[in-house]
Amino acid sequence: MFRSLKLQLIISLTIIILLFIGQEYVSYQSQKLLATGLASSQKIAEGVVQVKTLEKDVLDLQRNVLIYKENKGSSVLKRLNDIMTSVTHKLDITTLFIKKNNIGADQEIAINSMRNHLKDYRENFDSVVLLLNKKNELFHEKIVDRLSILKTITTEVSNDIKPNQPIQLTLNNNKIDDLTLELQLAAYEYFLLSDAERTLNFQNTLNTLNTKIKPLNIDVLNASLAAISADFLLLTQVTRNYNYLVNVVMSGSANEFLYLAKNLSDVALQHLNTSNSNLNTVIDESIFHGNIMFVIGILLTSIITIYALNRLIFPIQKVTKVFDTLAANKELHEQLEVDRDDEIGQLIKSASIFQLKNQQTNDLLIKSQRFNEQLVASQEKAEKATQSKSIFLANMSHEIRTPMNGIIGLTDLLSLKELDEEERDYVDKIRYSSNILMSVINDILDFSKIEAGKIDIEKVPFEPIKIFENVIEAITIKAAEKNINVRCLIPYDMPKQFIGDPVRFSQILLNLGNNAVKFTHSGAITFDVKVTEEHKEHLIILVDISDTGIGVSDAQQKNIFNDFTQADDSTNRKFGGTGLGLSISKQLAELMAGEISLTSTLNQGSTFSVLMPFELVAQSIVQPLPAANINKLFIWNIGDYVAIIKNNFTAYYSSIEQVDTNSNFIEEKQWAKNEVLVINLSGKLSQHQLATIKVLLQDNIKVGFCCDAHALTACSAINNFVNQPKIHHPLLPSKLKRFNDELLHLNEAQATQSKKPTAIVTTPQYKGHVLIVEDNTINQMVARKIIMSFGLTYDIAEDGQQAVTKVLNSPDYDLIFMDVQMPIMDGYEATRTIRAAKLNKLIICGLSANAMASDIEKGKSSGMNDYITKPISQNDVQRILHKYLTASSHLD
Repeated sequence: MFRSLKLQLIISLTIIILLFIGQEYVSYQSQKLLATGLASSQKIAEGVVQVKTLEKDVLDLQRNVLIYKENKGSSVLKRLNDIMTSVTHKLDITTLFIKKNNIGADQEIAINSMRNHLKDYRENFDSVVLLLNKKNELFHEKIVDRLSILKTITTEVSNDIKPNQPIQLTLNNNKIDDLTLELQLAAYEYFLLSDAERTLNFQNTLNTLNTKIKPLNIDVLNASLAAISADFLLLTQVTRNYNYLVNVVMSGSANEFLYLAKNLSDVALQHLNTSNSNLNTVIDESIFHGNIMFVIGILLTSIITIYALNRLIFPIQKVTKVFDTLAANKELHEQLEVDRDDEIGQLIKSASIFQLKNQQTNDLLIKSQRFNEQLVASQEKAEKATQSKSIFLANMSHEIRTPMNGIIGLTDLLSLKELDEEERDYVDKIRYSSNILMSVINDILDFSKIEAGKIDIEKVPFEPIKIFENVIEAITIKAAEKNINVRCLIPYDMPKQFIGDPVRFSQILLNLGNNAVKFTHSGAITFDVKVTEEHKEHLIILVDISDTGIGVSDAQQKNIFNDFTQADDSTNRKFGGTGLGLSISKQLAELMAGEISLTSTLNQGSTFSVLMPFELVAQSIVQPLPAANINKLFIWNIGDYVAIIKNNFTAYYSSIEQVDTNSNFIEEKQWAKNEVLVINLSGKLSQHQLATIKVLLQDNIKVGFCCDAHALTACSAINNFVNQPKIHHPLLPSKLKRFNDELLHLNEAQATQSKKPTAIVTTPQYKGHVLIVEDNTINQMVARKIIMSFGLTYDIAEDGQQAVTKVLNSPDYDLIFMDVQMPIMDGYEATRTIRAAKLNKLIICGLSANAMASDIEKGKSSGMNDYITKPISQNDVQRILHKYLTASSHLD
C-alpha cells in the first residue's frame, strides 16, 4: 500500500504513540477522579471531626460551669470564654462544610439553632456570674456586716449585767450571745453549701434568737434581726435562681446542643459513607478502563512488531551479511533479489556499489598507513623540541636569576652602608630597576611555562589573612609614590587556613593591584574580600580590586586578557609593561579552578573580580571575631573626601554612629564612659577642631585618629597628640586590632607606654659554621656578607664536588647552603652523595632560581631539608637560621 519504508515506520510509530497517549489520558483522568474523590472524602472526614469536637466542647463547657460554680476561679472563667469562642469558630467551619457539601437545609437550621443555644448559654452564664456576684455582695457586705454588728450589741448587753439583777436575767443574756454566734455559723454554712437543711437551720436559729431578744425591748437588736432576716431571704432567692440557671436552664441548653450536634454528626457520617462508596465506584471504573487500554495496547504492539520483523529486521539481516562479506574482502556468492521499491531495495542496490568501492578503500588504507608513519616521526620531533624548550627555560631561569641575585644582593648590602642622599637615591633606583627587570623576567618565564604546560599548582596550607595583608602592604608602598590611597575590607570570620597555592594566589593579586596603581592617577585602590559560598570542605573567595583610573572601553575589554596585549598602542608607550600580567593572572586563575572578570567604565575606573575556590584545612579554626563589646563608637568625619570606614569597625562595637564635619554634636554631647570617638581625616584640622579635641582629651574621652595615607603630612597636627592611637589606610585586620586594643584601653596604654624603654633593633646572632656552595663569584660575596651579618663563620665551595670533598674531609659544618645548578656536580647529586655517607643530621638548604613545586619536591627527594629561591634575601636566610641553628646571646 505504501512503498516508502520511512512512511510505514512513521505510521506504525504514530499508532504506538497515540496508543500511549490514550493510555496516559485514561490514567490521568482516573488519577484525577481518584485525587478529587480522596480530597473530597478527606474534607468530609475533617468536617465530621469538627462536628465530633463540638460535642466534646459542649461537655467541657458544662463541666467548667460546674467547676466555676464550686471555686469561682478567674482561670475557669477565662477557660469558659475560650471554649465558647472555639465552639463559635467550629460552628462557622461546620456551616461552610454543610454548604460546600450540600448536606441539607435542615442541618443549616440545626446549626442556627445551635448558635441560638450557644447565645442563650452565654447570656445565662453571664446571669450566673451576676447572680454569684450579687450572692457574694449580699453575704459579705450585708449579712456578715449585720451579724458583726449584732454580735457587738449582744456582747455589750451581756457585759452590762448588774450585781443586783436576777440570775435568770443573767443566764438569758449569755444565751443571746451564744445564739448570735450560732447564727453567724449557720450563715457561713449556708453560704458554703446552700441546701434546704442549712436554710432551715439558719431560720430556726434566727427565730430562737428573736424569741430571746424580744423581752429585752431593745430596738437596735430588733431592727438588726429584721434586716438580717430580710437579707437572708433575698440571699435564698438569689441562690435558688442561680441553681435553677445552672442545673435546669443551662443543662437543658447543653443537652439540646448535644442532641443537635449528634444528629449533625450522624448526617455527616452518612454523607462520608456515601462519598466513600462513590469513590470506590470511581476506582473500579478506572481499573476497568485501564485494563481495556492495556489489552488494546498489547494487541496493537504485537501486530506492529510482527510487521516490522517481516518488512524490516529480516531483510536488514540479509543485507548486513552481504556487507560483512564485502568488508572482509571476501567474494560474494549469494545474490540478493531486488523485488522492493522501498529503502531496503535501495540498500540492496548499494551493496554492489560498495563492492566496487571496497578495492579503492584498500588502496587508501595503504596510503594512510604511510602517512601515519610520517606523522609519528613528526610527533617525535615535536616532543624533542618541547623537551629542549623546557630544558632551555630551566637554564634560562637559572642563568638570568643568578646575576640578578648578585645585583639585588649587592644593592641590599650597599643600602646598609652610611650613604649620602645622592648615593642612597642611586641605590634605590638600582633596586627599583632590578625589581622591574625581575618582574618582566618572571612574566616571560611564567608565560613560557604556562604555554609549555610545565607550571605546577601547589596545594599547601596557608593563612589567607597574611596573604591579603602582605599583598596590600606591597601595593600600598607602590601607591604611595603617586599619593594614591589604598583601602580594604577583609572579613574576620573566614577560616584561619586554606589549602591551595599561596604563591600563585599572591601573584594574581599583586599583578592586578600593581595594574590598578599603574593606570590610576588620583583617587583610591580598594580591595574588597568576601566569602561568597561556604561548604564543609571548601569555600569560594571573591576579591574585588577597584580603582579610579583611566578605565577600559567595551571594545578594549574583549582583548584585555590576551597575550602581549594592552588596551592600545598608546598604553604601551605611556605606561610600559610586557602586556603579559593580565594574561598570566587569568591563566593562573583558571589553572587553580578560578576565574577573573572585569567591569570597567572609560575614564571612571575598573574593577577586577577574582573568584577562587580553596579547600579548608581539616578542623580549621575560624578567625576569632573581636568581641562586639558594649562600647559605642562615634566616627567624626572631617574633610571633603573621607573614606567610609563604618564597615571596618562593625565587629568591635555594639553600635556605630557617624557625625558630619559641620555638626555641633561633638561639642554639645554629654559623653559616657563606654563611648569612643574616632576622628576620620582627609585634610587639615582647623584651630576650632583642634581645641575641641583637646577639651575631649582633658575630659578623658577615648579618642583615636584615622586618616588617608596621602593625608599624613596634611594632618601633621595630630602628631601633637602623641599618646592617642592613630591608624591610616589601608585598615588591615592586624592594624585594626592593634588600634582598637589601644583605643579601648587608652588609659592603661598611656601609663605603660611611658614606662617602656626604647628598643634597639639589631640583627639576631646565631652559633655555627656554614658551608656556602655557589659557583658564581658575586653570589658568593652576597651570601658571605649575609652569613657574616648573623655572626656565623663560613666556608666556600665552587661546585658540588668540592662541597662533597670538604664535608667528607671535615664533617663539622652545622648547615650547608647548596646551589642546585653548578658545573662538574650539581646540588642534587652532591646532596645525595653526602646523605649516602650517613651524614643524615647535617642540615642542607637548597638554593635555586626555580620556584616550582616540582623543583622543591626534587630537592626534598634528594635529601635537602629546606629550600630558598633566588634572589636570596636576608629574611629568607634568617628564617632558615632561626629554624635550624641556636641563637647566640651578646655574652657568647
